[in-house]
Amino acid sequence: LYAITYRPGDKNQPDKLPFKPIVINKGAGLITITASPSQIKRVQDYIALLQQKIQAQVLIDVNILTITHNNIDTAGVNWAEIYKLGIAGGVGEGGGSLAAMGGNQFSYGINIFSQDLSLNKILEFLNIYGKVSSISNPKVLTLNNQPAIISVGNVLRYIQNSVYQNSTNTAVIQNIGEHFPTVFSGVLLDVTPSIGKDYVILKINPSITKAKDATIENQPNALKSPPNLSTNQLSSIVKLHNHQKVILGGLIHKTQSIIEKKIPILGSIPLLKYLFSYKKSLKQTQEIIIIITPKIITAANGFKEIEYQGREYQRQEGEG
Repeated sequence: LYAITYRPGDKNQPDKLPFKPIVINKGAGLITITASPSQIKRVQDYIALLQQKIQAQVLIDVNILTITHNNIDTAGVNWAEIYKLGIAGGVGEGGGSLAAMGGNQFSYGINIFSQDLSLNKILEFLNIYGKVSSISNPKVLTLNNQPAIISVGNVLRYIQNSVYQNSTNTAVIQNIGEHFPTVFSGVLLDVTPSIGKDYVILKINPSITKAKDATIENQPNALKSPPNLSTNQLSSIVKLHNHQKVILGGLIHKTQSIIEKKIPILGSIPLLKYLFSYKKSLKQTQEIIIIITPKIITAANGFKEIEYQGREYQRQEGEG
């Protein structure tokens, strides 16, 4: 504010005043400036542009998909193969993966694609690797530089017993109470957009938490003990143009379960049940795919910087 208000060459300068020319009251949200009308007008223009930028909004369109891979030993989706669909990426001239990891044949990580890549083409590509299911398709509207939090999953309750003792002169009174703490199991996505001149910077923090025992995910009653959980996390900052897509992959988890099938009555008779029932161990490899598309709803018109002579003066002083 000093550099904007008091330019070199202005007749009114802060060193000529016996008090502070700019006073900021954070509690009341007030700025008091002692300056000429032209100087105050410069500050008003700057604050107006700043408010316009702060009030800009971004629609975060998210598609959360899961792939049950045909190959349980897979290293993830090879996103380099998606360019065979004739889609150009958004990184560089030819597109490509912004950050990739993996083996010789598979690469996964964070990929940016242009607006031409439709969701149907993504699903067509992912079906090559296995069965694709849509977990959720939320759309969240948030202000510039404000987080959008999306959670999809289950809240697991478990029983926790507490013992309270009260001592008196004659006896000790013991009370037992039950509490039901909760833990979250599912996909938690934290996205914070920051709007620039013609782009959006996204701070993305996805976290996927799963119970190691898949059978407890849909239990109707509270669990007797806290569940064991596994967590996959990823944190990244990407720069996108409006309506571009960023795809996050490689969040893989493996599950193992036992399926038991039997013929009614005969499958429960001792000795005979081995002839009319069977158990099968099932192993699955699932990968979570998160597709994020930012859309600027209220763009701040004229994201131009305030050019003032004070900045140039400081630069010239540095050179001298």
